Amino acid sequence: MKIPNRLNIDGEEWKVNLVETKHDLGTVNFGTMNLSTLEINLDKDNRTDQTLLHELFHVIDKNNGLDLNEQQILSLSQGIYATIVNNDLDFRRGK
Repeated sequence: MKIPNRLNIDGEEWKVNLVETKHDLGTVNFGTMNLSTLEINLDKDNRTDQTLLHELFHVIDKNNGLDLNEQQILSLSQGIYATIVNNDLDFRRGK
């Protein structure tokens, strides 16, 4: 998947950055989102498409006051990502 530089999420313009991330032993953090700066940072070398979906869930969660915990967001993002990939789904109109 081509990662866009910008995304419109809930009417807000978000910047998407591909960054180099150092991982400590036991750390599996491939992305972050910042509500103050409207930025999503993705580790450019690790699962960027799946991590982008994960971070989108965080943004939607915060914007809508859903109060999902990390495990719920992880489960949703992994399950939906796998379903999209395993079934070659394309949500664009006319495709």
